Amino acid sequence: SFKFSKNEAEKQFSFKTESDQLKVKELWKNFYPSYFENQNPEMTVEHSLLILNREVGSLAKFISKKKSSSIDYLLIYTKDRTNIFATIVGILDSQNISVLDAQLYGTRNGFCLDCIIVCDEKGEPIKKNSLRIKRVESDLTKELEKKTLKPRLVKKKLPSHFKSFKKKTTVEVNHDMTNRWTQLDIKTADRPGLLSSICQALANNNASIKKARIATYGERAEDRFCISSLEETPFLKKRELDKLIFEIKESLDGNIS
Repeated sequence: SFKFSKNEAEKQFSFKTESDQLKVKELWKNFYPSYFENQNPEMTVEHSLLILNREVGSLAKFISKKKSSSIDYLLIYTKDRTNIFATIVGILDSQNISVLDAQLYGTRNGFCLDCIIVCDEKGEPIKKNSLRIKRVESDLTKELEKKTLKPRLVKKKLPSHFKSFKKKTTVEVNHDMTNRWTQLDIKTADRPGLLSSICQALANNNASIKKARIATYGERAEDRFCISSLEETPFLKKRELDKLIFEIKESLDGNIS
């Protein structure tokens, strides 16, 4: 994993105008160290310029590495509120775009900055500059500009080989009192609509996603969600936590029967 710093990102400024430097440094006062540690310095500067030059309150932009013909990841910047990640997943799912990895960061000024690595439904890279990409960027921006988010999560039909998949979903729970969230480590079989199913269960139980790590290893998914309650506390009430875990497992294992 990366371990960069704000100072390393600042070294990328040699070719930027003084005006840009001042605006970016002002923006960076809102970013926590975890963001700088996990993004390479060049990308940090690119993110900042895109955020500063956005046309509306929210930004949704697919980003490619230099000289690449395909999409590397999706950058989201929007006012932090309930159901952001679920809304993004719902729109991506509806266009058959899969999430391979997601890093979600809160900011000191009440925004969230998400870096989401994506691929098409076959696991292949998505070509940049396609009409599909422009449409998804537009749909995401339009949806994220709404004050209240109501995710349209897609229910997908499981491929026939999943019907015989017997491995049950496991959910490991750890409460983090420092960050005031509950960490859920979910291990399950990867399948279409997996994130939609998890997000739906979280939304139904008023769980706000503070941080997420999505990882896929072949046919196995190991996803980590750090969630808080409506009161911005960990899920410490046993009844609420048990109900949430039951619904996550039911939404994933209930389909494999």
